[in-house]
Amino acid sequence: LQLLGAAGRMVRFRLPRPGRPALEAVWWDKADLAEALTRQPVDLLGTLATDRYNGRTKLQFKVRDARPAR
Repeated sequence: LQLLGAAGRMVRFRLPRPGRPALEAVWWDKADLAEALTRQPVDLLGTLATDRYNGRTKLQFKVRDARPAR
C-alpha cells in the first residue's frame, strides 16, 4: 500500500488474483481510509481502466467505494 500524489491523497495497492499477476488498484482522495484497507477484508466497488503513463499501458482497477467484507 502506498500513498502517492503531491499531497499524498491517492492510495495505490495491489489486488491478488490467484494464478495471475496482481492487479494494481488506485483510490483517489481517500488516503484517510488507507489504513482501514490493511486491517480487515473489504469489498471494493470500481471499474477496470487502461492506465497509460510514460509510454507504458497496463490494466488498473479504479476504486470508487469500499465497505467491510460481508
